Amino acid sequence: MSTKQSANFRNISLANFIGLIFVVVVFSIVLPSFFNPSYPLSKRSEAKQYISSINKGQQAYYAENGEFNDNISDLGLGIKLETVNYSYKIKEINSMRVLVTATAKKRSFYYEPMRLPFFGIRLPFYRRIRLSENYLKSYSGIVYIKDGTSSSMICETDEPSLTAPDNFQSFDQCPLGSSETF
Repeated sequence: MSTKQSANFRNISLANFIGLIFVVVVFSIVLPSFFNPSYPLSKRSEAKQYISSINKGQQAYYAENGEFNDNISDLGLGIKLETVNYSYKIKEINSMRVLVTATAKKRSFYYEPMRLPFFGIRLPFYRRIRLSENYLKSYSGIVYIKDGTSSSMICETDEPSLTAPDNFQSFDQCPLGSSETF
């Protein structure tokens, strides 16, 4: 009985074995994309970091010059006004407050780098993943002067949105449809 089993195993040709290995490798690369098609949350953290940097830059500018700046580039932060995911601008400025917004851009797809399964090694290929709807939240940051000191706050929309929350009723409270984020 053992001679028949080993005889059957010897009937596999080298071409069949190479083909089997090829199919296993291809499926191990393609299959994970069907189980985890979610967009990375790191894109949202980009906006939070940029708004936080701009808020701190405005606070430093105010401490040095006694007024807020209406140009992000003049703050010397090295921040781009447009990225792949967001558009940044100063929305409103007066002597007591400045409002900065990060408005999400509409995208119908994104490219995700492929990784070698089980090892996590990044491959030189990308998967194009289609998005069915807007997936990013928009943000706004406010820097305000209260009792002679500057304070700041960052608000994010509660749902993914292509408009930033910008209708602040008071300095220390986020607009309707948004909440404070840290």
